[in-house]
Amino acid sequence: LSDFLEAADSLGVSDNPRIMQRLLGFDAFEEFWVDTKRGQTVAVTEGFRTRHNSARGTAKGGLRIDPIVEFSEVAALAFMMTWKCAHSKILFGGSKGGLKLNPRDFNQTRLDYSHTLTNFGRSLFLVTGPICDVPAGDVGCGPQEIGLLFEGFKSALHDLAMIAYGLKKSAAFLGNKVLTLDDARTILREHFDVDWHDERILHELVMNENYLEHVVAPQITGKPRMGIQTRTGATGRGMRYALLAVVTRMYLDGRWKPVEEPTTGERRLLEKLAGVNETALLAAADREDGAGPIADETWQALEKRVFPKLLKDKRIVVQGSGKVGGSFIEEMARFSVIFSAVADRDGAVIGRLDPDELLQAARSTGSVFGCEKGVERRISGAEGGKAVLELDCDILIPAALENAINAVNAEKVRAALVVCGANGPNTTKAEILLHRRGVTVLYDFLANGGVVVASYFEWLRNLAERNRFESEVIRGDRFKVQDLVKFVMPEFRSRILAILQKPESPEVTAAWNTVLRDIMIAAVNEDYDEAVRRGVSLKTAGYASAILRVLAAELLRAPQSTRLGFIAGLKQETRRRLAQCLRHPEAALIDPGAAALAERVEAGL
Repeated sequence: LSDFLEAADSLGVSDNPRIMQRLLGFDAFEEFWVDTKRGQTVAVTEGFRTRHNSARGTAKGGLRIDPIVEFSEVAALAFMMTWKCAHSKILFGGSKGGLKLNPRDFNQTRLDYSHTLTNFGRSLFLVTGPICDVPAGDVGCGPQEIGLLFEGFKSALHDLAMIAYGLKKSAAFLGNKVLTLDDARTILREHFDVDWHDERILHELVMNENYLEHVVAPQITGKPRMGIQTRTGATGRGMRYALLAVVTRMYLDGRWKPVEEPTTGERRLLEKLAGVNETALLAAADREDGAGPIADETWQALEKRVFPKLLKDKRIVVQGSGKVGGSFIEEMARFSVIFSAVADRDGAVIGRLDPDELLQAARSTGSVFGCEKGVERRISGAEGGKAVLELDCDILIPAALENAINAVNAEKVRAALVVCGANGPNTTKAEILLHRRGVTVLYDFLANGGVVVASYFEWLRNLAERNRFESEVIRGDRFKVQDLVKFVMPEFRSRILAILQKPESPEVTAAWNTVLRDIMIAAVNEDYDEAVRRGVSLKTAGYASAILRVLAAELLRAPQSTRLGFIAGLKQETRRRLAQCLRHPEAALIDPGAAALAERVEAGL
């Protein structure tokens, strides 16, 4: 919250009560009790779903299944998701959920665990949906858990359709609530975009499990089936793209010293990469050939010749060997970097480590502490392993704990670049201290945003397949991918629509990854340019950008009579930047009159 307020203050909006009420307020808080079965004992445990802001689109956020889950944590993470989605420009808002449960309590009773997760899914079903709020996995919630939740969603939607279709009379229990016929119809319309007047659609929902799955599929991402391959390892892949982009900028500014200097021609390629931003993406958005701002041959040259020069023998320290840390190690192993230390729950290994052994150990035992190749020193225990944060290195990756870098150890960080894989690994004071010392920090919702971008792709794929089924199977019409335009981020309209016309395949996965790459690189470049221009940290620049995008959406959704209160007193530079957001094609998806409003905002009218 402190980081957010600093950015809001830099924009001059922190003393505007109408703006702050909308930016800080939450759309919905949901709490429910979930039946938990252990043998012959049935108890209840708390579940949460919090939706912070959905002005820009369907809310998005993961689910944590852990005994430490609590209301305040879920709310804070939902708040962060709003800015993560706005910053990457995917058309999502922010939400988060959780179940206060220890999955390890069910190791010997998997049927009981399935029963509990299915019940959780039925409760979540009532407050989520493809059009309003889409969960995903998070701590303790992997593909297996998502699969069980998916089954709960299917069961609940079938019951809902039966109520709306008239097969269940009057009122019926669903989860922990009693639903009337009107309730069922409202949820179908507002959460699933299902026209309950269409008897063919309702009939298929009740009688056709294939169609039922197509309707439920975009309600949750990270599924073991009906997902997309791009989502696997997306966090580490996105971190790699972001790291390559910021190292490029640091090198061009003379703040990154490679072992081997790129040639003049290779430097020009880096300068092209540094020019990839919103303007370049929009210019390429409607090209008939579907090409982006980075030509394939340019990227191949960068990957094969230029980045290896920039990264050769650079020392990397990683805190965390799980999904994020392990994914990052796998992505960076292609370059001649030195993994000089990795820490996790069992301790740390230090030396010139072998990435293949690190990955194999993490996958088989859950820890790298037993690795042997190149290990020169070990530190036992998670607490002792924190010492790796203070090792001399070029790149530091805090990818495990919140508040890992704080006011106490920030002065001891000896890295040129910190890339935040975890959520909130740096305290606000640490961010300030690192910025003052000249350490470049790729903050959390920039660096680790790859997975929510890939989730957005999965959601689009599932929406497309549902539309295809309804058009071709139910109505006997031709599927028109253009019907999905309102869900597609304008910077990539032609590229994404072209992808959605094809079935998932290795070729399509590569195309998704290219879009992910361009999103991450443009985000870094825009933050970097703004940070240099205003003399602030990347995080402050990124927060300010995200705030303006959400504020533009809030302004467009506000009644005409209240809009003046949003813009009254804004300083000229903020009005200019807000007007720029209103001229963006995304704004026209909310209100076709956005461009006209932009003129009034910029003029202060």
